[in-house]
Amino acid sequence: LLVLWHAGIESGNALYDVLVGDAPIGGKLPMTFPRSVGQIPLYYNRKTSGRPPAEGVEKYRVDYHDSPLTPLYPFGYGLTTSTIQFTAPVITSQLGEWPIVIEGEVSNIGVHTADEVPQLYLSDEVRSVTPPRKELKGFQRFTLEPDQTQKYRFEIDKDDLSFVGLDMKRTFEPGWYTVAVGANSDASGNFRMEVDSKGLVGVSRP
Repeated sequence: LLVLWHAGIESGNALYDVLVGDAPIGGKLPMTFPRSVGQIPLYYNRKTSGRPPAEGVEKYRVDYHDSPLTPLYPFGYGLTTSTIQFTAPVITSQLGEWPIVIEGEVSNIGVHTADEVPQLYLSDEVRSVTPPRKELKGFQRFTLEPDQTQKYRFEIDKDDLSFVGLDMKRTFEPGWYTVAVGANSDASGNFRMEVDSKGLVGVSRP
């Protein structure tokens, strides 16, 4: 399935290059695709709530009778013509300093050249204003030859963790964040980090 919107006057040439293999496929969805209209509104950075509960939890669970709760395609989703592998991200910066540096590797372990976009998502666990369940905080695009590995690197500043408070001014609050890096917004949390006004306080892994 290849999606092509209004891509400008060169869209025909771009489509041709992709179809004949002169350019790698590597587009990512800028929205969430629902399975049916009954799921709308559906977006990756919705507010946190008790619904739906975690997968595998059946007690008090409410589902659609004719559809899974998950979207058809999540935000940031997009396939390539090869097989891509991510290593678990790690924090390489020191405690008590900004920015917080998150690094890892992405590899093409297939036989075709491919584009991939590592995406960094953060989830603020508790704050004075209800946070989104996760937020995209960074992304990088790589063109990978077969058996090629590239290092991705994200820097998180204090401003990246600020939000509009109840007084309608941007503010920062210390606390815990869940960090996830992957190919789309379905990326699961890799680890938790605690921050305060001075920077990184600590890291907790599952």
